[in-house]
Amino acid sequence: AEAMKISKDGYITQAKQCSFCAEKNGTGSTPNTVNATQVFQTEVFDVGGNYDNSTGVFTAPVAGKYFFYVQMLTNSTDNRCLLFFNKNDSSNVMEISATSQNYNSIKSSILISLAANDTMRVKNHSSSSHTKLYSDSSYQNQFMGWLVC
Repeated sequence: AEAMKISKDGYITQAKQCSFCAEKNGTGSTPNTVNATQVFQTEVFDVGGNYDNSTGVFTAPVAGKYFFYVQMLTNSTDNRCLLFFNKNDSSNVMEISATSQNYNSIKSSILISLAANDTMRVKNHSSSSHTKLYSDSSYQNQFMGWLVC
């Protein structure tokens, strides 16, 4: 199948460029298992079908530069909350962190080169004292990404 067309000048000419936006839903604290992938189970949109809302993993359909954004809400405890943008389930490429006091918002983005079939996810820290996240039915937790070029 043809994923996209690129003109001889380097422009993407097919309108359906891969992109996704997913949200967490539910009530109460988010599952905070150490080293676990955060799963954003409600797809707002998924052009190209490259985000798996059962695993929380995005798989790049083609090589290129991708932009990812995550927004999460910390719990009310005094612990620091640490997450990571994680590539291919083996490499943390950027820390995402905030203090957990008073329900702080964590927002972060990254521009990264991916090869075809590389994966990206948001992953918890390896310490249970640094995974204090909160979610409720207001959809305050989002993960999104798209192919830039």
